[in-house]
Amino acid sequence: MYRPNFVLMIILLTMHAPAARSQLGNSGSANTNAVQALQEIVLQADQAYENQDFNKAFKLYQRLAKDAGDEFSQYRLAVMHYLGQHVEQDVVSAYAWSALAAESGIEQFSQFNRKMASALKHEQLEAGTRMAQDLIQQYGIFQQAWKTRKLLRQEKFSCTGSRVGNTCASVSTQDFSCSIGAERTPSERCLRIGRMGLSAVAGAFPLEVKQAEQALEALMDRYNPGKVTMGELQLLEDHEDHQAQE
Repeated sequence: MYRPNFVLMIILLTMHAPAARSQLGNSGSANTNAVQALQEIVLQADQAYENQDFNKAFKLYQRLAKDAGDEFSQYRLAVMHYLGQHVEQDVVSAYAWSALAAESGIEQFSQFNRKMASALKHEQLEAGTRMAQDLIQQYGIFQQAWKTRKLLRQEKFSCTGSRVGNTCASVSTQDFSCSIGAERTPSERCLRIGRMGLSAVAGAFPLEVKQAEQALEALMDRYNPGKVTMGELQLLEDHEDHQAQE
């Protein structure tokens, strides 16, 4: 299965077709670099898999699946568990990762998840369902949206003038910086900014912080698994915002 090129808003930017290897540097707009960083690690992961360097591919897909909420990477981890590529063959883990990818509602991932379910024994399906629930609680769309919204809130309060009441809610997400490690490995923060930056492809350029927050809140409302109440999240974020202003 190839990596299709779907372009959706914010966290639901599910598929990123690998472009030519980009040159990362300190020049250019910050968010462009974040997008390039995301595309770079996607390209490295896909090329490693095609070259059967499953050790490297597995590590990169894990980063994309967990830190960026990339559904194709979640699907690819399911395949690698199913085929025993880099890891021992484990149909339970394969089902769990396929269920996480299927949460996006993309038909090819949902179809793979259904095929996995039909092939498992009853006890395997039960174990896989429990594992899938844990993965969704940690890395599902709701958690990805909440973590990205939390990042935006932190970035707002780091804006010049935030101490006097200006939270920079009207600035573009393009204004946020993105740091690349010495080994050219993007941080989780950088990957999340890259995911937001891809919304420019969908015609939402420049994406303002306020718009991003509204879209993320809509996702949180839609995909709240009931593990955490919105009241608890609000109390936590209010506490973090108060600390940021001090």
